[in-house]
Amino acid sequence: MKTRRLVVLAMLVAGTVSAQTLTVGNTYSNPNSSDGNLGAVRTDVELTHPANATGTLDTATFYWSSSGCSAAAKVKVFRRVGDNFTLVAERGPFNINANLMTVTLSPAIPVLQGDLIGLARVANCGNPGAVSPGYDAYYVQVAGDATSFTYSASVVQGNRLQVYATGTATEVVAGVIPSVASNQGRGGAYFRTLVQVLAPFSSSPVSGKFVFRKKGTPGGPADASMPFSVAGGSVESWTDLLNSMGTTGNPGSIDVVLPWGASTPLVGAQVYNDQGNGTTGFREELIPTINHSFAVGTNIFFSGATGYMFGPADANTYRANIAVRSLEAGVEATLRAYHADGTAAGSGQSLRYPPNTWNQDSWAVMTGVALEDGAYVRISVSRGSAIFQVSIVDNITNDPADVVARVLGAVI
Repeated sequence: MKTRRLVVLAMLVAGTVSAQTLTVGNTYSNPNSSDGNLGAVRTDVELTHPANATGTLDTATFYWSSSGCSAAAKVKVFRRVGDNFTLVAERGPFNINANLMTVTLSPAIPVLQGDLIGLARVANCGNPGAVSPGYDAYYVQVAGDATSFTYSASVVQGNRLQVYATGTATEVVAGVIPSVASNQGRGGAYFRTLVQVLAPFSSSPVSGKFVFRKKGTPGGPADASMPFSVAGGSVESWTDLLNSMGTTGNPGSIDVVLPWGASTPLVGAQVYNDQGNGTTGFREELIPTINHSFAVGTNIFFSGATGYMFGPADANTYRANIAVRSLEAGVEATLRAYHADGTAAGSGQSLRYPPNTWNQDSWAVMTGVALEDGAYVRISVSRGSAIFQVSIVDNITNDPADVVARVLGAVI
């Protein structure tokens, strides 16, 4: 059920999606190497900087090791769903007349946020440029003039592929509600999610959409979504958002998508156990995914970032679950549990999730060791970015308390 009410506030400050260009790929710097020599014809796709919004790409810049190459390079855009890559569009082949090439993509290429840019070497002349070492950047390389392929560790290259494209943005994921539910829990619990959206008084009506990322299923264009519109100065409330979206039965997370340049509304959520005689639960706020800083204190973990999450002080009275929500570049990380005295418990559990994937499981499954009194877990991200959350639940009342982890250290 959705309700609407007018609220009165003395002052409200809302965020705004900054008016910047749609971008994808690595900006140019002086390359010191080339891509791998997999074959005369090969395709490279940059993984770490997916399209930052939905829109159209009209210009691409890339480095080529030799000039004077005829019909040697194609610019390609791929869409990744899970570990499957499918060609969206390609332009070229382009004649190479300089090492640093800027080409017009005509007609412009429509892209979705998260799409990836790549280059195909289609003539035996010159090579795409790269920077070694790649630090936090990497790309995949496959043989041939590819139109589809599957991710595997064997195709990953550790260097920074030098290709970049720009264009016009139309909409963007403004933020993520980390965990939502409308499903049966343990011990007779039934968890639902109340979501509220407040539009600033000074703004025009705010319209957008919710996109549901279901547990264990890599996100993609076919994910369930629902539009919303909130008049200036009012609140719209959905007492069971996933039921309103027709997606009950599985937990997950929610993307809040807005038109490019729109003011970001205030978004709050409450995940609650609907017991029929009152509720228990926890509040969540929208975690912004635009204009955020890769820095200590953020809720978004990035390559080189570390942080910690508490388990319960009493492992008999409470249970603990750990949730991970990867963003557009996916994530590779290690969760390592520690005893209360600071000594390591086990060797750590490695995890890898493709883009826009939400998963939650028990402490034991996620860390590889049993839950115990006073335990805590260290998060270390090696590639990509993600949001991490721990849920501590009372075994008698099923009352959950969730905390979103923050970055406490980083190696950049």
